[in-house]
Amino acid sequence: MGSSGFNWQGWIGAAILIGLLFVLVASLRQSAARVDAGRGDLAPWRGGMTGLLLGFLALVVLMAFQNLVLLTVIVSTLWRPIVEIPGGSALFFRYVVPAAASFALYSAAVALLVWCRRTWVPRAAALLLWAAGPAAAIPSFALYGVQPGLIDFGIPSAVAFVGTFFLFFSRHVKTLYCAGGSRP
Repeated sequence: MGSSGFNWQGWIGAAILIGLLFVLVASLRQSAARVDAGRGDLAPWRGGMTGLLLGFLALVVLMAFQNLVLLTVIVSTLWRPIVEIPGGSALFFRYVVPAAASFALYSAAVALLVWCRRTWVPRAAALLLWAAGPAAAIPSFALYGVQPGLIDFGIPSAVAFVGTFFLFFSRHVKTLYCAGGSRP
């Protein structure tokens, strides 16, 4: 049966992913609060991971989630051609490797932001954002001649740019990661 219009399975899947994202971000916030326990310099932000920083963390988690879903779809769709077709390794390097690398790099940025409180963390997280977004997509474009699109290059570049600006210039970030000269 062809379906035009409303697809309730798609909406249920999206609702489940949004629910999982919400639960994951809430648990990461609680983990970050345990790391920041006892720090008086975070009083204006009622702990550590709140406000715009929590929103930024949710955005990075969403980007990691999106790459995980993309990786799952790519692998489930292309696993047979990758294994059976003689040129299947090209498909693997063109689609699977960039999605897996992006997921791993976004996840590493989240882990750094939540569980590490060093002065180098904002710079490292910004570098990971650039590596996970535009840098992970560039080899695929360079090797296979495909024009970069909004979803695979534009949005990750915008997230990396906004994230870098936020991580370098936010007073909240400077206080949380002791980058502004304050020590816990």
